[in-house]
Amino acid sequence: MQKRDEGIVKMLLESPWWVSIIVAFIAYIGIKFIIPSIIGGSPLFKGVAILLSSFAIWVALFFLVIGAISALFAWRRGELLTGLTSVKTIRRQVQTATTPKDSSVSESPRTYAEQKVICPICGSNMVLRKATRGVNAGKNFWGCEKFPSCRGIRNIKE
Repeated sequence: MQKRDEGIVKMLLESPWWVSIIVAFIAYIGIKFIIPSIIGGSPLFKGVAILLSSFAIWVALFFLVIGAISALFAWRRGELLTGLTSVKTIRRQVQTATTPKDSSVSESPRTYAEQKVICPICGSNMVLRKATRGVNAGKNFWGCEKFPSCRGIRNIKE
């Protein structure tokens, strides 16, 4: 069985930034006031309570920095997601590129060689190819004209 190595820092980095703010607040209150009041009643631990109280701000700042890093990661993930498009947008772009603009004008049916198909990966034109090996050997398919740098393909529905 694999050992899980999840510390509080990793957990806070993967959680929303405001969780680190709450942890920083709780840590500050606990270390500055609650723990010293519990152990400060004893003359033996009074010095320890004062010393521990002085570290409260540093512990809170540590968690606040983790919160800032978590916010930066969340912002970066959001930036990466804004650049992506869904399959439905890409499908609309491909369909508009392959269908005629004016449907009222009747055209003769197009053959494979006359069709203009756009590559789903790079947006270049696709050319008709024939598979030479594999399960689809002998079958036609659309392949990107920029092959081998782009390996975009489309199956032909027959």
